[in-house]
Amino acid sequence: MARSFSASVRHVTLALFVLQLALLPMMAIASDADPEQDFCVGDSNNSTIVNGLVCKNPAEVKANDFKFSGLATPGNTNNPLGSNVTAAFAAEFPGINTLGISMARLDFAKGGLVPPHTHPRATEIIFVVEALNSQNPGTQIQAVALFNSKINEVVLEKAFGLGEKAVQHIESTVEAANLVN
Repeated sequence: MARSFSASVRHVTLALFVLQLALLPMMAIASDADPEQDFCVGDSNNSTIVNGLVCKNPAEVKANDFKFSGLATPGNTNNPLGSNVTAAFAAEFPGINTLGISMARLDFAKGGLVPPHTHPRATEIIFVVEALNSQNPGTQIQAVALFNSKINEVVLEKAFGLGEKAVQHIESTVEAANLVN
């Protein structure tokens, strides 16, 4: 009796394992649903709140909804960071609404920077026209990449709004923590 019970348990366990394997591909291909329309030009005048902009009535769509010239104009970099970001999201460029696309133009004065940041649930692609190479391409540990690198301390002070002593303290803490290989 005990032997047939353990055999039954093994069969049930095997069946559950096979079921999990069968369901795994469905989880791997899960994604957002495809849009129900070929395009959804954003209507920034509509006050309805949704994730994105409400679609404009197709009869009211104009060619200008698919044109945005704001990225052609250099931005004002006369600010403490020495940089300017000109966004091209659906509010500025209604034709890209619901396409999962956003664009931006970044302008830098000499010594300008964009503070370290993230874009949760988003992708950032940068097309550089003219610049210097990255300080630490491929680095994964941000504390080491920033505070134990060849990045000038003045740049770190400016990017994080820290004083010289604070940057030096963080640098010594990172080094003391043996985060450096």
